Amino acid sequence: MQDTIGDRLIPSLMRDILETPGSTLDNLNRMEKLGILAAVSDWVEARNLRNRLVHEYMRDAEEFASAVNRARECVSLLISTYNNILDYAARQLEPPDGYMWPERLV
Repeated sequence: MQDTIGDRLIPSLMRDILETPGSTLDNLNRMEKLGILAAVSDWVEARNLRNRLVHEYMRDAEEFASAVNRARECVSLLISTYNNILDYAARQLEPPDGYMWPERLV
């Protein structure tokens, strides 16, 4: 979900509001300024955790369990970011004829 939001949804929103997407970090900083993302640092921390879980082989069971629990806590960050993007788009953009905004996630 983080890849989809960061790599697709945020750049798409930026184009829709007539801004030029930049690097991932630039885009995240812009989302923070728009009030869509609470803190870029939280997003980067979640991204680093994701990369660690996906690309590293953890031999310590306690360390792995701790990382999984932290990842679980990141779910609320992803859901709130998605909902904030949806809310922002609904306020700022006119949907095409016949289009209904998706429902918020809970």
